[in-house]
Amino acid sequence: MASPCRSVASGASGHTGTGRKLGRCAIDHAFGELKVHKVCGQVLADNQASVNFHRRMGFRDEGVLREHQAVGGSYEDLV
Repeated sequence: MASPCRSVASGASGHTGTGRKLGRCAIDHAFGELKVHKVCGQVLADNQASVNFHRRMGFRDEGVLREHQAVGGSYEDLV
């Protein structure tokens, strides 16, 4: 199946809003054509830019996976 978001990604570079467009396209495709009930994201708790991006995409905090992801010799929380 061809990706419905392919045209958004071509020629993308820098802070042009491409991530937001691709995120919206993927979420719309998941809930629309694929009829998915729920989409989940996991990001490092201290990556505030990624946390903010997911919130702008409509994601809500549902919990914290404490010391879940190995990063540089230690374990970090995921939200």
